[in-house]
Amino acid sequence: MNGTNAIVRADGIFVRASALLASGLLLGGAVAGLVGTLLAAFGYFPPLGQEELVFDHWAKLMAIPGLFDACLLSLTTGFFATALSFLIAMVVLAYAHDTKGFGVLRHLLSPLLAVPHAAVAMGLALVIAPSGLVFRLAGLDRPPDWLIVHDAWGMSLMAGLILKEVPFLFLVSLAALPQLRPQPQLHAARMLGYGRVTAFAKVILPQLYGRIRLPLLAVLSYSAAPPEMALILGPQDPPLLVVMILRWMNAPELDLRMLASAGAVLQLGLVVGLIFFWRGLERLAARVGGVVAVSGDRSRLELPLRFGGITGSVIFGLVLSLAFVSLVLWSVAASWRFPELLPPEFTLIHWARALSSAAGPLLTSLWIGFAVAGVSLWLVAASLERPESRLMELAIYAPLILPQIAILMGLQWLILPFGTGGIWPAVLLAHLLFVLPYVWLSLSGPWRGFDRRYEQAARLLGAGRVRVFWRVRVPMMAAPLLTAFAVGFAVSAGLYLPSLLPGGGRVLTITTEAVALSSGGDRRVIGIYALLQGAVPFFGFALAFILPGLLFRNRRGMRGA
Repeated sequence: MNGTNAIVRADGIFVRASALLASGLLLGGAVAGLVGTLLAAFGYFPPLGQEELVFDHWAKLMAIPGLFDACLLSLTTGFFATALSFLIAMVVLAYAHDTKGFGVLRHLLSPLLAVPHAAVAMGLALVIAPSGLVFRLAGLDRPPDWLIVHDAWGMSLMAGLILKEVPFLFLVSLAALPQLRPQPQLHAARMLGYGRVTAFAKVILPQLYGRIRLPLLAVLSYSAAPPEMALILGPQDPPLLVVMILRWMNAPELDLRMLASAGAVLQLGLVVGLIFFWRGLERLAARVGGVVAVSGDRSRLELPLRFGGITGSVIFGLVLSLAFVSLVLWSVAASWRFPELLPPEFTLIHWARALSSAAGPLLTSLWIGFAVAGVSLWLVAASLERPESRLMELAIYAPLILPQIAILMGLQWLILPFGTGGIWPAVLLAHLLFVLPYVWLSLSGPWRGFDRRYEQAARLLGAGRVRVFWRVRVPMMAAPLLTAFAVGFAVSAGLYLPSLLPGGGRVLTITTEAVALSSGGDRRVIGIYALLQGAVPFFGFALAFILPGLLFRNRRGMRGA
């Protein structure tokens, strides 16, 4: 009996320690990174012998030509990309919810979460470029003389962000929707004469918004400073602020790196200001929405919103399909001149060459993804055994809402005194900061929704707490656990800055290589690396899909998620 009590106490200590470690890593890493960036921005950097606070770097930053335009581009692209992504996701959800094709739409959008931002950006660039697939299909004799990719207004960048963020917001909303029990409410609204979209907007959306606010703010924060997508699709003269910061970071002059720290603090200020502006719009929308909700209007916006939802869904699916087709065709094309609709010859020689050079980055991405996703799964599963706390919620969303570059630059400065020995721990910690929240979001719902009566039955049969956990809870939660692992693996595989900055350019992953090669002129290599980058996350999801069937081949009810 004493041995059993000792095991239970040890298990409780392990759970508490894991929960504290998870929140400590997230909050501690975010705060340490911000403090390091802030100190370097004001010239305090003891490794270089600078131990006094100065404002010289801020004066130089404010004198940079094009800084105002870069900040304005960051704000406008972040705001409009987020607003349009939210609008499209809500209209599609309102129109498609509880229809026959809803399950198909959900299964089509789910894999898009695994596609990295850079792969989406490269695929879109090959579609909308003047010599891209769209203008080939249009039957033009020569490419139009238009600046589409890298346009000065950031329109192509916003299009890429929308393609990536709409599936995320759609599926986040879909996960929160069952908690509202929408069917009785929608049925009552339909009985009063409201259309499908109008009923959803007036009855469900005000309740749903509060549950997806934090994921939406995370999208807003990323869209204001999307490093890899801004490099591939964004304006170049001037670029977004995050691109300017990366250029200063890659410069050999140390003063420019201090300037980059000041730029990162400015980027943080822009994101914070944008979040406050968004919150102000929320209050305004709540007042206007209250008036509209009680107005009794039943049909004014129904048809336009339905038409917009259908049209948006068709265009969205068409662009994504064309992006994938373009990547595949370019990867196997011997040559493909405009205005040829298809490559006249196909070859795999470019694949053979690319695979030999990509083998190292691929292996690096795989082992980092497995290690970080595994640690994240352990920390999240143990932490979820504890009651929900406001501290943990803050810790989960802190790395997602704060700009990556403001956190990671500070971490880079903090590991500098450790030399090359600190590179790999720093890269793993940086990946963990941004992977763990997604694993938490993926697993928390199924884990907390587990029917505890199974555990109670096992305890009544004499099983101890540890045995119940490993013999009852873990097997029955195998599918959600594997899915959460796959999500973490996919997020890790697509991370760009967390590999580039802490690694100092020495850690080569498939994502860092793909982004570096995206500026080259060989579209065949771009297509191959984009496909490789997109294929790595699907490896984790394939395991999550196959393993439950193998582990529980004789237990049909335990194979699904």
